[in-house]
Amino acid sequence: MKKELGLRIIYQHDNKRGDLAGTMIGYYDRFLGDMMETLEIPHAYYDYDTMNIHVYMGKDVAMLEESKKKNVIPAQGLKLMREKGKAIVFVDFTSNDSQGDYQNLFVPERGKTVAECVAEDAYTWNKQYGLEYDGLSALGLVVGCTHESNGVIRALFPTATHWVPGFGNQGGGFANYMLELIRYGKWKGQGAIFGNETAMMYAHLEKFGGTGKISDIEKCSKKSVTSFKADEYNAFQTPKVKAAGIIYPF
Repeated sequence: MKKELGLRIIYQHDNKRGDLAGTMIGYYDRFLGDMMETLEIPHAYYDYDTMNIHVYMGKDVAMLEESKKKNVIPAQGLKLMREKGKAIVFVDFTSNDSQGDYQNLFVPERGKTVAECVAEDAYTWNKQYGLEYDGLSALGLVVGCTHESNGVIRALFPTATHWVPGFGNQGGGFANYMLELIRYGKWKGQGAIFGNETAMMYAHLEKFGGTGKISDIEKCSKKSVTSFKADEYNAFQTPKVKAAGIIYPF
């Protein structure tokens, strides 16, 4: 389909890894890199464009620097982003019900919540390692749409692309997220990838507006995509979004 339509389809691996560099390098090689190239393992690898990671164990989870302990572990994350055009997406403001138990905790010495600290640090690393290309960063953030956002995350990391989960079964919607879109410059009105995976994959089910027949999956999927795009467009027309200067970019 990519060749037929001339499209560039981005493959995101939502595996949410988050350990020390010695463990993480295996995930980077397996999901973003090439195990034959790095470890001389001849079996297939998953050539994803991006991977979600938890950064709560610190910056070394992102593998932006060489680790020099017992064994030297290369800065594989940095290499993949610079040499192969990959991206790393930090889990930040998630869509699960209990996300506020930790992500909304206030850090007095920084005057921010934990989620805001992650966004601020990611922007610092983005600048430190030169990971901006054409006005967008190779580092991204997960920002869910089940809890209301006010634009603070975008202000802390202006050039990040957000992966926005929470539609469908989790009950989220565009209205909660829209103020996190880019407000200025070339990418105004953009900066987010919206995903309603469950409703798209099971579009034939009646609870998602389908006919209930698996044989109608193609027809129902097209209908679901059309409806989702219409909801997106309508979200750009709301007073608070227009007042923020966010325009529909398509």
